[in-house]
Amino acid sequence: GKRQERGRRGQSHCAVPPLGMFTPDRSAPPASLPTTSLSPARGPRRPLRVVFTVLGEGRGHMTQALALAGHLRGAGHEVVGVFVGSSAFRPIPAYFVEGIGCEVVRHEAAMLAPDRQRRGISAWATARSNAGRLGLMVRDGLQLTQQIRRLSPDLVVNFYDLVAGLAGALLLHDVPQIAIAHNYLMDHPGAGRPASAGRGPAALRALSRANSMAARRTLALSFDRLDPWGGCHPVQGNAGIVMDLLFFDPLGIALFSSDRVAHVVQRFGATLWPSQASIVVPSGALYNNGQAVVFKVPLPWTRHEFFLRTGVGVEGGVSWQRRDGYDVSLSVGMQSFVRHLDPGTQFESAEFSLAGGLWVDRDNVLLASLTLDQRTDRRLGLNVYPGILRVGGVSFGSWLLFDAEGRPYFGVTGRTLGMGLGVGF
Repeated sequence: GKRQERGRRGQSHCAVPPLGMFTPDRSAPPASLPTTSLSPARGPRRPLRVVFTVLGEGRGHMTQALALAGHLRGAGHEVVGVFVGSSAFRPIPAYFVEGIGCEVVRHEAAMLAPDRQRRGISAWATARSNAGRLGLMVRDGLQLTQQIRRLSPDLVVNFYDLVAGLAGALLLHDVPQIAIAHNYLMDHPGAGRPASAGRGPAALRALSRANSMAARRTLALSFDRLDPWGGCHPVQGNAGIVMDLLFFDPLGIALFSSDRVAHVVQRFGATLWPSQASIVVPSGALYNNGQAVVFKVPLPWTRHEFFLRTGVGVEGGVSWQRRDGYDVSLSVGMQSFVRHLDPGTQFESAEFSLAGGLWVDRDNVLLASLTLDQRTDRRLGLNVYPGILRVGGVSFGSWLLFDAEGRPYFGVTGRTLGMGLGVGF
């Protein structure tokens, strides 16, 4: 039955380029893809152009890609490109090349190395093996994103390929991406965990989150029907608000009324850095609002400090203490650009993108900042706080923002005003 199915799907043989080559052979005739006519009532208005990135370690990910390709084509969509990550020692099997119905392009990928008993994965052997091929993976990751952009896909589906996942997060953030694998069940509350799991699941969970970093949706495959919340169902209604009011708020007040807690907070340089919120005319919308808690932890044997900025995301970096009393901090991390609230379960989730900033302060008083958020409505932001700019003895602050569409916003704030005034175009 499997051979007959391969024969029906594998009507054309797709050449696999050698190691490191990403230019497909356009002189060969295009592969003939099976098409299915859809009724106007059920068919999509425009077929989607879909690209697959597949990890070639093992065979499960490739089998999943074969199954999804059949479903997509049956619904009238197109699989326009397939990129498989593998090593030179594990060739891509013929059944996948023949059955996927599209040209297959190979790239260097991170691979797992077995232990001496070949009963598990050796973290040391895996790290050593991949470190020697790091340059090849970086090169192929850059070329991979260029190839995908040439195909102009509407969607990229990643079957657990780390190189494609990281390259997509850095260079393909504007292309919708989905991650599919059994491995994502580790984050499902109903999947459970072996009693003697050791460090393996933690490393695998970190790997799963790294290769799905760019994904807008992560789909975990399971052979069993699982309880969506692992038996821990959320409490409905206003229970969260009541808990904040009756428990967490009084506990916070009691803790921060303690001199010992205040000393610990001061020791780590914790302070609150707000933005310069302003009402923008003519829309009347509130822009440049927000605040973050900043920590500065002294680093041993240097004049530098570890810089941590938290809020709706987290950024880490280094603070340089200048001899004139000013601190210059540089940070990079992730910020949430959209949050989802499930109306049925009341569970909140967020999607994150790359972010960073350059900060100037004196005695933990923020003076100026330059921030870059990859996908938020504050793509590029410049803030100069009151105390730097003066006109006629009056000190004021100013800010300039560019949103995701490149539209500028400008505002002015003052020391005594709780809010500034801005102009948006």
